[in-house]
Amino acid sequence: RAEAISQWGTPISIEDLNAIFTRHLKSDPRTPTTPFSPDPLLAESRMILPQLLDMTLKGWWTVGSQPAVDSAPSNDEIVGWGPAGGYVFQKSFVEFFCDEDSLRELDAKVRQENGWVTWYAANSQEEAFNIWSQWALLYPPNSDTRVLLEKMRDTRWLVSIVHHNFKEPDALWKLLLD
Repeated sequence: RAEAISQWGTPISIEDLNAIFTRHLKSDPRTPTTPFSPDPLLAESRMILPQLLDMTLKGWWTVGSQPAVDSAPSNDEIVGWGPAGGYVFQKSFVEFFCDEDSLRELDAKVRQENGWVTWYAANSQEEAFNIWSQWALLYPPNSDTRVLLEKMRDTRWLVSIVHHNFKEPDALWKLLLD
């Protein structure tokens, strides 16, 4: 409990939560983890760090991501896997929490993508929402921090989006951030 609180502090606002997720994305030693990411950011996700930071500034907290890759060598240090001589192709992906207004905005944008995007959104019955509850339990009942975290659990949506056009590495980020 003490270690978690020392890393994540006592957030009482959206700005505080943005700061926690930003520190984690920037590999700040004060926040090597989040309740949703027990490990530091992977090198692969660092390839899209500016986009992840932009999402965080919008209050969209990422819990998983990967960049689009078009024919990288299979032994590439960052995105490769397997022996030399092959190639890696991968679609861009991001999973994040957002509020309901953002979800409506995203729905309108995704409808214009004509099949290039697969996505889902959930606001309950996901393991991630249990994590909000567990995080909240670190703090006293009715404390500002606990109230905030329980509100996030009850009002945020978990969104997962895959953009299928790996030939355009910025396609997902343009959709989300423009």
